[in-house]
Amino acid sequence: MVQKLPTADVVREDAHGDLRIGKTNVLLDMVVYAFRNGATCEEIVLRFSSLSLADAYGAVAFYLKNRDFVEEYIRKREQEGDEVQRRIEALQTPMSEVRARIFARQAAKLAEGSDASNR
Repeated sequence: MVQKLPTADVVREDAHGDLRIGKTNVLLDMVVYAFRNGATCEEIVLRFSSLSLADAYGAVAFYLKNRDFVEEYIRKREQEGDEVQRRIEALQTPMSEVRARIFARQAAKLAEGSDASNR
């Protein structure tokens, strides 16, 4: 009887729709970015200590075999990230206003200090 080979899922989708490597929490995007920037699988493993060398090679192979899919996935994630950043920035007080308040407080403290020393 031929024994069935174990299959390992190199890339899995988590509950949020993010693609992760093997049983780790390392995102496929991070491995792809490192690979695109010239990192070898050995270097990728050094950057992400929870990855095994087999995981890194598997992730790179998955990327190379499914490049169009992965590139589209990453493009969508980047767009979503940009949108989240825009929403967060829209809720933030502009830096110029923050600086103006800080300088006003400092000026008030200095004025308060000089008034006390003149008495």
